[in-house]
Amino acid sequence: MSVPRTDADVEFSDYGSIIRRRWVLVVLGLVAGVAVAVLAIALIPKTYTSTASVMVQPTGQDGTVANGRTSTPINLDTEAQIVKSTVVSQQVIDAQENPIETDPRALAKHVMVTVPPNTSVLNISFSASTPEDAQAGAEQYAETYLASRKAEAESRIDAEARSIQAQLDTLQARLKAQSQRIARLPENSPERVYEISQRDLLVDQIAALNSELVRLTSTEIMPGDVITEAQTPTTPTSPNIKILGASGVLAGLLAGLLIAVVVDRADKRVRDRRDLERLGLDSLVALVEVPAARDVGGVVGTGRGTESLRQLRNALLARIPEQRAVVLVAGASNDSTGSAVAVSLAATLARSGVDALLVSANSVHCAVTDVLGDTDRPGLADILHGRVDAPSAIVDVPQVPGLRAMSAGSDGSLYSELLQSHHVKTVLGDLADQASVLVVDVAPTGANADAQSLAAMGAGVLVVASAQRTNRAEVVDAIDQLRHVSASMLGAVVAAVQPEREASVGGLATITVDEDDHAHGAHERVEREDEGADESLLVTTLVDVPAIRETDLGDPVATGAPAVEGADGVDDELEDDEDEQRPVYIHRTDAERPTKKSRYSLSRSGAASPPGRDNG
Repeated sequence: MSVPRTDADVEFSDYGSIIRRRWVLVVLGLVAGVAVAVLAIALIPKTYTSTASVMVQPTGQDGTVANGRTSTPINLDTEAQIVKSTVVSQQVIDAQENPIETDPRALAKHVMVTVPPNTSVLNISFSASTPEDAQAGAEQYAETYLASRKAEAESRIDAEARSIQAQLDTLQARLKAQSQRIARLPENSPERVYEISQRDLLVDQIAALNSELVRLTSTEIMPGDVITEAQTPTTPTSPNIKILGASGVLAGLLAGLLIAVVVDRADKRVRDRRDLERLGLDSLVALVEVPAARDVGGVVGTGRGTESLRQLRNALLARIPEQRAVVLVAGASNDSTGSAVAVSLAATLARSGVDALLVSANSVHCAVTDVLGDTDRPGLADILHGRVDAPSAIVDVPQVPGLRAMSAGSDGSLYSELLQSHHVKTVLGDLADQASVLVVDVAPTGANADAQSLAAMGAGVLVVASAQRTNRAEVVDAIDQLRHVSASMLGAVVAAVQPEREASVGGLATITVDEDDHAHGAHERVEREDEGADESLLVTTLVDVPAIRETDLGDPVATGAPAVEGADGVDDELEDDEDEQRPVYIHRTDAERPTKKSRYSLSRSGAASPPGRDNG
């Protein structure tokens, strides 16, 4: 077993898998986000904005601020606040026939004033629910601001002029009084000379004030000009379709991703090999796709399902010492996935030349019965009851040449109790002597404790999780059951069972299987004639011999190659020394035809042993 990982140990690639599995939720979130954005665009009141640009000019003693944001003599930040003042807003309300607001503070909220850097320009923007109101409001604010600025300047000039005129009146009165005093003084007197000099000073002051008054009264006031007229807007500025649309897409996508992650983390079903690895199991294959048990004979020789079974076969054979062992296939959930994997694994082993025996110890559902189609055939239960012996219960599987099988038996009463008896270990030992690899289909761990009982007898266990059906709690329960009996774990797989295929039309079926990869190869074809005609079987087996050794009997055999069966009609040239270095073709004809049994036959009826093993 590998080191278990927690749910928090999520790799970056896992998020890609989550998106692939939960893409519907992501799409729904995206659609919902877009729908909300469209709804917001439809329901949010439309706002139109019009802007008028005003060039502000000095009108006299304009307020300036040291180190201000603008370099002009006018403090435009102050002017921007004046535009939005209640005084100007009230004048705008008074100037309009149908103002959109009657409160100057409320109307000022529709105005926004900006100052472009290093300019003497004010951009006065006005927002309203209609384009016409927006244009009228911006234009009215610009005109009213300039009029207010001009009126303020005129008021200031009038005040200065009145002040100068008051000074002039005072000086004129003093000058008149001074002239009267000079007239009363004798000529050439020092007093007269002094008073004349004072009169001249008054005259000079009066002249200066008159000049200032003339300048003030003759000055033309230019508060500024509207350099850009307010235009009637054609599109609303709010709601912003682009911003709302992009926000809806992003928000919907993020919401969909979040929901997908939450739902996926809440889903405790086993989906792929990483789920098994997180629980501490060693996953042998990414995903095993197997046919239903009754369709095991119709598996084609190529395709993703067949290749995954070959990978599983190779991984198991690499873990089996000397490629001889008892493999216990146990499903974690209460379904038939484990049985389908057991049948397909045994068939794949047989097709690759491995001497495989499939035994059903499944007290819930006998998959061998589905393969053979015979519910009354004696099996393991009958052996445990002592009614039949093991050779009598072993039969050849016609759909898979080279594969032999044993059903669960016709009497399943007290089956679980029988599997827990000490007699089972002896029976399994005898059955293990009948083949190189004994594949045992056992009831799921979620159904009963049969797998735990058989695993305690030393069988290697292959745990099968049904894709998208087995939950993690069931796998944890299977691990606990096997760990408590110190079971030998061969590994685990996630499997998916393909739907059952329909029967072939016209009684004709063509099966091509297992073009094996390195050491073995087989090409098999079964042709069924119309119903009532004789059934013929043609099997051609190609054995690629990697090494040759001499046995004590003196016959050349391939190390690790399957035992082969001779038949009438085989050319005598197969026994020539020259042919020992070439692939060997064996032809098996009709089953009723008398055949000659080789001492290395796959059939166990002659009690022959496979190469490399003693008889018995």
